[in-house]
Amino acid sequence: PFKYREELQKHIEALLKSGVMVKSDTPWVSNIVLVQKKDGGLRPCIDFRKLNEVTVPDHFPLPRLESIMERIGNCNYYSSLDLSSGYLQIRLTERASRKCGVIMEDEIYQMTHMPFGLRNATSAFARVMAHVISGLDECVLAYVDDFLVFTKSPDFDEHLKALRQVFTRLRKYFLKISPKKCIFASREMNFLGYTINATGYTPSIAKVETINNLPAPTTVKEVRQAIGMASFFRKHIQNFSLIVEPLTKLTRKEIEFHWGDEQQQAFDKIKKILTSQPVLVFPDYEKPFHIFTDASLTGQGGALMQKDIENNTYKAIAYCSRTLTISERKWAPVQIELGAIIFSLRQFRPFIYMAEIELHTDHKPLAYLLKKADASPNLARWLIELQNYNIKIVHIAGKENLLADALSRLQNQSEEEKAELEDIAEFPVCFTLPIKDGLIDEHYASVLTLRKENENYAIDIRQEQENDMEAADYIKFIKTGELPEDISPNNQEKFVLNAENLRIIGDILCHKLPNLKPRIFVPSSLRALIFDSFHSSQLGGGHMNLKKTLKKCRKYYWPRMHADILTWTRNCITCQLRHSPNPPYRAEMQMVPVNTLFAKVGLDLAGTIPINTKWQ
Repeated sequence: PFKYREELQKHIEALLKSGVMVKSDTPWVSNIVLVQKKDGGLRPCIDFRKLNEVTVPDHFPLPRLESIMERIGNCNYYSSLDLSSGYLQIRLTERASRKCGVIMEDEIYQMTHMPFGLRNATSAFARVMAHVISGLDECVLAYVDDFLVFTKSPDFDEHLKALRQVFTRLRKYFLKISPKKCIFASREMNFLGYTINATGYTPSIAKVETINNLPAPTTVKEVRQAIGMASFFRKHIQNFSLIVEPLTKLTRKEIEFHWGDEQQQAFDKIKKILTSQPVLVFPDYEKPFHIFTDASLTGQGGALMQKDIENNTYKAIAYCSRTLTISERKWAPVQIELGAIIFSLRQFRPFIYMAEIELHTDHKPLAYLLKKADASPNLARWLIELQNYNIKIVHIAGKENLLADALSRLQNQSEEEKAELEDIAEFPVCFTLPIKDGLIDEHYASVLTLRKENENYAIDIRQEQENDMEAADYIKFIKTGELPEDISPNNQEKFVLNAENLRIIGDILCHKLPNLKPRIFVPSSLRALIFDSFHSSQLGGGHMNLKKTLKKCRKYYWPRMHADILTWTRNCITCQLRHSPNPPYRAEMQMVPVNTLFAKVGLDLAGTIPINTKWQ
């Protein structure tokens, strides 16, 4: 954007001054995007997705969690160190630097130090850190960009000695730390999802508090969600059916809903089981991780799992969830779903960094979004962040994603209202058109009728949608996930984004935005009829201007509505006659209806004609 060019140029000049970036003529170029920081400032990031697609992955091994805990558990002092802009402290080779080009409006640059977003940046950084601390295994651990200095001796001087050794090694390799982010000589430390101290190590409270904070169900639907969440691990829970029987009873039609002590005890027992062994297990870093995410209109949730190949079951490692802010609830569904993924990745980062990840989601358009080139600033920031993980997206049916779905609704005390079609459906159903035999054209009735939605009306709309090629393509995509066969590759992403807010409600294709009522998708055969009803008819129209007509028509939905209404309004003959005699847009020529011979006579007048001096 133009207003940020000056600020972006200051960032570029700072990078050039520090030697992190230089001018270049490299053919390997990537776009730069501006990401807004929490403090309101801007951070320039480079979109390396195209480069990452052709990069051979570097699989640098990480130590197993069990061995890490054996080393750092039962210590008396801990210190954590954080490098200042750690990645940018690693110099690139000339060959790698040429591939890290950045294109600006009037110049091309290349990075001389390792930027954030490269596929192998994490592996390269971990390899460098392992080399830096080699020989200090008894007092320091480097897990990617996390340094932990630990000493078992109760003597504080021993810990200071260990810190001096680490600082000496950092100084040798010209590495700088950020004092604000460091913690020194603590008796207890949170590291890799565990709380470690002199007595040993235990899972951090945050790992299990998501399940522990689940509120008691208040409706039959919430009871079914709770049972479904627990059913995800039923193979790990002995006597599962007996435990959930008090809850299962409440889902039967003949049973009146009453939440008593019996149900509360069963619910508490389920939560206790879900947050204890063998359900909650240590991660195995030799196996891929599975993350299940989901989002609702009020929250986001995720679960970190690993698959037991022998039993063909998933075992949980950690859970996470959060409530959306008021502004976040206004986001498009695809942004909320992607936000759930980013939130889960950040929460599970100590476990999954540099690991193979399978991301399970019930949101199909995400796969297309990852390839989108012109994403909004927020989405661009998240898409770049995803490049730091080795992710494979796996689509699952919503009914199979019960656990993540329940977590996403954790803070939602009230039922999410699913808006249905309005009882009163506004639709033009009757018009009296002018006839030629003796009646005056101006005297006619154009009637707009409001009537109760009924079965025949719904069938008519459904049939029109099925006969319409555009609506039928969207219906097929929503039901099967298959793109139209005749769609070009350039239009695939646009088609998927348009389908993002479409829903099938009562067998009718509708457009549904968060917190708003659904609008019927109008097939092309009925769009002109809608316009006439809200613009030309005497009862519902009145030949209002573009803005007012568009507001009326937006009770319904069809793609490119604004362009259609604009064209039809400009070409309306009645509007042209009422407005300026020389309008910039002329109506199309039309036949004038007549009833008898010479009923209307047309004359073309010309003049005054100037006299030509040569031809009198």
